[in-house]
Amino acid sequence: SIEIDEQSWNKGLLCNSLSANRPTVDECIEIYESHMNAQYTLAQEKQADEKGIQTWLESEQIVQLLAMADSENDTGNLKYQNLKKFRAIKTDKNILAAYVNLQSGKVSNSDSWLSQTIAKLVEAHHSNYDEQLRGKNLLALWQSIEDKALKESAYYEIVTAWDDKGWWKNPSSKRQRKNRDVYITEMQQLMGETWQASL
Repeated sequence: SIEIDEQSWNKGLLCNSLSANRPTVDECIEIYESHMNAQYTLAQEKQADEKGIQTWLESEQIVQLLAMADSENDTGNLKYQNLKKFRAIKTDKNILAAYVNLQSGKVSNSDSWLSQTIAKLVEAHHSNYDEQLRGKNLLALWQSIEDKALKESAYYEIVTAWDDKGWWKNPSSKRQRKNRDVYITEMQQLMGETWQASL
């Protein structure tokens, strides 16, 4: 995580007005967060965000970045990309898989079936994480799993990932709703009549 050395701060920070009092680190952080929250809220209002208005600090991007910066969450799997690969990923509009689960607050397992499978699909189809997460390619690979325990585990990974996006209860398209219903139907066949899906 990033820390600010207050002694260096107090020596190096100058106000535009020489007669003004030098702000503290906490004051500057508070002003910055207030500005970002105001601008983020304004942007959401313009876009008519269906998820409701969030603060900047509550946004998925910042939650994920702060989780990555927290040394307690260090999994050893994060590393900087080289510039050439970064440009290609930006051009293809690909994104990173979620580093932390937004509901549980726990760091995602990068070695999980879902993480490994989507990473391969994104590379093979030159697409992005969201497209493969909700698409038929992931569904087909999940259907092909023969090990019952692995298939059950992978199912709950997918449900959690969809739910983090708001898709499980409210699919964004007819095709996505159909895919969700296939997951549920196959799980019912796998687990027996007493099993019930959570919606």
